[in-house]
Amino acid sequence: PGPLYGQVKRLSLAQRARLARLIVALAGDEGDEGGVIDAFVAMGFRTRRMDRHVIHQTAVLYFDQDGPEVTGGIDARAYFEELQAADRTVAAADDYV
Repeated sequence: PGPLYGQVKRLSLAQRARLARLIVALAGDEGDEGGVIDAFVAMGFRTRRMDRHVIHQTAVLYFDQDGPEVTGGIDARAYFEELQAADRTVAAADDYV
């Protein structure tokens, strides 16, 4: 099949800036963990306990990569379920889905 043109979303200038901050933080050579967390939270992501590791890893899964180097060798869905068991998401960045 051809391209899926229905997968389009308009983002405000502020939303685009927040997403750009996250992408830049994820793209850093050493990985700007604090920048990733701050940017993802600014986009509206929240967990019950605001566990920094869970927030960071969820941002990586959503917007960067989901390979074995991130998940420890388990499939991405199982890894996400582990993150949820550690600290459940209470608000997602729905505007960016």
